[in-house]
Amino acid sequence: MLWRKNNGIAALALLVAALTLAGCGFRPLYGEQANSPATTQYMAAVEIAPIPERIGQELQNHLRVRLNPRGAPASTRYRLQTRLNEIRTDLAIRDDASATLANLQLIANYTLHDAASNDVLYKGQSRFTASYNLVRSQFANLVAEDDARSRAVEAISDDMRVRLGIYFDRQAKAAN
Repeated sequence: MLWRKNNGIAALALLVAALTLAGCGFRPLYGEQANSPATTQYMAAVEIAPIPERIGQELQNHLRVRLNPRGAPASTRYRLQTRLNEIRTDLAIRDDASATLANLQLIANYTLHDAASNDVLYKGQSRFTASYNLVRSQFANLVAEDDARSRAVEAISDDMRVRLGIYFDRQAKAAN
């Protein structure tokens, strides 16, 4: 009997929380708004400026797919400039002064410009830290570091897409 009473109270609390969130204008971060037709059109008009080095090329390719999965922008209205910084930190030092764990932190500072006037419309920063084990094999360490770098690039491109989607969603709502 007590179990049923607690379930009823929990269900009522969940209902009140859901209604409260709906009333305050709460929207899920990864909801339909980031994929609305207006937001998709804005993101399709973004030209991604070249990002130096191999890791920059990977990020540029990921962004191209995430911002405009249908192909090249028909008309460029925005330009996205990105600067990448990579920091590697060795952790878990052994007695012989060699590390057994490393963190690879990737930081992307980016700026969205109006293509016509070159005015800065939005600035952001995305960062991700990927950890990987270090072993005695140099080749295995290079492969692990490359994998950590790839995971970081993918996470950063996802984060940048979400942040730009929120920006463009606000622009679309302001235009209406």
